Amino acid sequence: MDSSTFDRLVKETKGWVFATAYHILRSRAEAEDVMQETFLALYTHYDTLDSKEAVYRWLKTVAVNKSLNAAQRNIFVELEDFVAERVFSTPDDGGERSVYADQMMERLQEGLDRLSPEHRAILLMREIEGLSYEDIAGKMKCGIGTVMSRLFYARQNIRKFLERKNR
Repeated sequence: MDSSTFDRLVKETKGWVFATAYHILRSRAEAEDVMQETFLALYTHYDTLDSKEAVYRWLKTVAVNKSLNAAQRNIFVELEDFVAERVFSTPDDGGERSVYADQMMERLQEGLDRLSPEHRAILLMREIEGLSYEDIAGKMKCGIGTVMSRLFYARQNIRKFLERKNR
């Protein structure tokens, strides 16, 4: 792809690529990062796309997926900080994480890794970010019933996994 074609595509699509990322991430800086990653991916994959419509579909899919991945990374960092600071710190340990806390974080991460990306994202958005079902449904572009079902499934599977690991 020549640079003028790429520049034209970026100019035509950067608004909605940014908007897509921003609506999921709610951060201008992170949305800009996702937009840049999306266009870099387009530059490397452009030759595999056979029409302008295919380019637009591909861009939308990549922008959403990269945004969801970024949101999940952010949520896990928040989860780890939350657990470490609030759950496993006691006033007399000086705020330092114990070996037990590290083991629990490893188990929790392993349990989260076993969930599908959709289940993991919904669980973390509800439990860490405290988002309502409606807000999660909006971010995930699905119905409230789907959010509730996925949340139930995710909680159930994390609980079962942790029970098996703690035996």
